[in-house]
Amino acid sequence: MLFKQRSWKGLAGGTVTVTFRRWKRPQARVGGRYRTPAGVLAVDAVERVDAGAITETDTRRAGYGDRPAGAAGPGEPARAWTTTVLRLIGDRPGVRAAELAASIGRDRHSFKLDVRKLEELGFTESLDTGYRLSRRGRALRTRFDEM
Repeated sequence: MLFKQRSWKGLAGGTVTVTFRRWKRPQARVGGRYRTPAGVLAVDAVERVDAGAITETDTRRAGYGDRPAGAAGPGEPARAWTTTVLRLIGDRPGVRAAELAASIGRDRHSFKLDVRKLEELGFTESLDTGYRLSRRGRALRTRFDEM
């Protein structure tokens, strides 16, 4: 299983006890043991989870701290913060994260975490300065605008 380096200490220390993945089919099996840079991890459970059902406790157990302001909570549509961030980047490509975050009353760090999530999903692209929407991001923004 692949984990980013920032997770290794929490995995090794036992503070990161859960992970969320977007798989077409499970890539880990219950009872499996997987060698990682943090040590050998054992899988106790593999469950399908709706993204909107992930709680702040879940995000802390996964090593992410509190959910960023504006992020969806249980039962809320995930588009709450994604719509805002996609529109902002689409309207202001190439603008620094600190300036974008300040324009909507957010701190730079949590804003950048959200942009990285969108980038991992292929919705945004990093530029030398700032970001822009990818083709996929522009299509998603269009869908949000039509809702």
